[in-house]
Parts: sequence; structure tokens; C-alpha cells
Amino acid sequence: MPSEESSFSIRTMPSGWFHQQAVPLTSSIAFDVSYEFSAREDLMSLDHRYLWSTAFVRELLRTERLSEAAMFRYFLVIMAFDWLQFTLIATTPTPRISTSSNAGSWVTFAITVLGLLYLYRRNGGGMGKQFLRRYFPLSVTVGLKFVAAMLVVGWCTPVVLADQGKEIVGWGSALALAAINISMIWRIGFHLNLLSRETRD
Repeated sequence: MPSEESSFSIRTMPSGWFHQQAVPLTSSIAFDVSYEFSAREDLMSLDHRYLWSTAFVRELLRTERLSEAAMFRYFLVIMAFDWLQFTLIATTPTPRISTSSNAGSWVTFAITVLGLLYLYRRNGGGMGKQFLRRYFPLSVTVGLKFVAAMLVVGWCTPVVLADQGKEIVGWGSALALAAINISMIWRIGFHLNLLSRETRD
């Protein structure tokens, strides 16, 4: 443990060079406390609420306490999830694309584009603030719940409609997934609108 006389810190000079300056022991203690708090804050970022609790994340966004590192993690999750889907589609052998699958893909594309425009307006449009900073975290916390719903629907639909034939199963799945996507966008929009109203000047 260094003595009080031997403690030092590195300070940036206006010229851009560095020099060493003797400082009291209390400065070293303050630095240690600050470092320990930052480490504890990083551990807190593993809190499940960052992934599952939309109300918790919305409050962090409202008070502007969501760190840049957390923002990047949300962005990474969205990008990884989207490109995982594209990769699976591109690398899965498909002898024939059914009409229902083809229609479902184009409907999903339309819902995505129109949904983003809708979400932008729910955030206040051109008068809104921090759309992307709010969109990525809310998309993760809201989206995870709907992804779980999609998995359940994807498993249940073929079972429930098994006696109706493959074509009916295909159309049933496409309609169910479209409804889930629309519901997810509506829910994200709900939280964006709340944030927009709560932070309005």
C-alpha cells in the first residue's frame, strides 16, 4: 500500500503533455471508491430487468441514465437477431417456396416499413427526441416477449391445424405471425409515446 507521500496521479496539461503531481491520500481513496462503483455498475448491467422489464428500461431512458455501453448491447442484439434470421433463410435448403410463405414474407416486409414510420410518429415525429436511442432498448425488452409468443404459435399452429392440410397450416401461420408483429409494433409505440409525453418540454 503506497504511503501518503508517495501517492501520485497523472494529470493532463493544457499543452497535451503529462506530469506527475503529489496528491493527498484521500484522492487515492476517492479514485478507489469511484472505480469500485463503476465495477458495481457494470455488474448491475447484468440485471435481468435490462432484457425483460420494459418499465425499468423506459425509466432509465426517461431519466437519461442508460449508458452508451448498454445502448450498444441493445443495438448488437437487434442486429445479431436480424442477421441470424437472414442467414438461416439463406442457408436452409428449400425445394419450393409456398404461396403462403411468399405472401407472409412480403407482408412482414410491409409491416416492418410501415411499423417503423408509425413508431417514428409515436415518438413525436420531427419534433420528437432520441428516436434511435429509445427504439433499440424498447425493441429488445418488448420484442423478447413477442419472440417467445412466436415460438409458441409456430409450434402450436401445425398441431392445431394438422387435419386441414399443409396449405391451411401455412396460411394460418402467416396470419398469426403477422398479427404478432403488428401487436409488437403497437406495444413498442405505446412505450415510445409515453416517453415522448413524459419528456416533452
